[in-house]
Amino acid sequence: MANTIATIAEPKGMAVSSVLAQFECLHSGFGASFQDFGRSGYRHLGVPISGAADKLSMACANALVGNANEDCVIEISMQGPQLLLTQASAQVALVGDIEAFVLFPNGHKQRLPSWRSTTLEAGQTLLCTKVNSGLAYLAVAGGWNAQCTLGSHSYYGRAELGQGLRSGQTYGVNVKAQLPDSLLTQTKIAERCAPPFEFDSAALRCVAGPQEDYFDAESIDSFYSQEWKLSMQLDRMGYRLEGTPLLHNALGAEIASDGVCVGAVQVPPNGIPIVLMADGQTIGGYPKIASVITADIGRLANLRANTSGASVASVRFAKVSLPEAHAILRAQKAAFEDWKNSIKPVRDLGDFDSETLLAHNLIGGILRGDE
Repeated sequence: MANTIATIAEPKGMAVSSVLAQFECLHSGFGASFQDFGRSGYRHLGVPISGAADKLSMACANALVGNANEDCVIEISMQGPQLLLTQASAQVALVGDIEAFVLFPNGHKQRLPSWRSTTLEAGQTLLCTKVNSGLAYLAVAGGWNAQCTLGSHSYYGRAELGQGLRSGQTYGVNVKAQLPDSLLTQTKIAERCAPPFEFDSAALRCVAGPQEDYFDAESIDSFYSQEWKLSMQLDRMGYRLEGTPLLHNALGAEIASDGVCVGAVQVPPNGIPIVLMADGQTIGGYPKIASVITADIGRLANLRANTSGASVASVRFAKVSLPEAHAILRAQKAAFEDWKNSIKPVRDLGDFDSETLLAHNLIGGILRGDE
């Protein structure tokens, strides 16, 4: 059912349209879902946090269209949706290694680059095709107005919490993003761009798990010294690793179920670790040898086989202390703020390519050579 069309008051110092953009989903894609920062406060009831698997990339996409870091986006893991803008205009931004295009009513197709915002007009279709590697995020100015359940727009498929992306449905946006006056041109937000945020390529850093003592020194050393491959058995709930199995000591391979967190590295009786991800369960009965730190969860989420399944990512782990983990997260937040400051308006001239020029009627008449 189409969302109710609302009118909004004009925020101080900003000109906005009285009609919000509406998108018709022509194709929902594969592995695409609405996500935000997740739902907190319900883990004691067995409800996972969910939310974007890579919250930093989500924040980057939102920043490019002037949203708050936590506004709702579309997370894409395999193939993105096809979205027809049916009314008003909308500014969108993609972050990630994804192929995307804008389809004009006249049939022309223009490539849509990542790491910049683009303004769509009614009648244009956004075609998000395959993700070449990792994850991609699609933000719209104002944020996607997906159903809010338990305080979050995030979709959790196993329990059908939130609103899934469905072909044939219509999705709206929330109020327009509030950008500084310097980035506004009449009633249209200036398009903006920035270089890709550079992730650290070092080993995934971990703090010791609460059951590290269930493993002897040799197994702990094996966990941190060997190169693990990511299994094809991975999803938003957890990433299973492949490598030399870890041996539990005399304390055993099972525990009384206790709380787990995103990033927890469980080691079941077969000795093959599983890293819990955004949709991971809230309790578990296997010893946890380590926990991937918050700053590196997004990087792990992007390490996955490509769309053809031809390559398998590998990872290494490095142990850090809890104070070091806090310092790393603070440094990452500072780096993100520096990156946000690098966002600049797209120039009116100089950024056009042949595809952009072909999409417009640049000839208003015919002149003789002597005129």
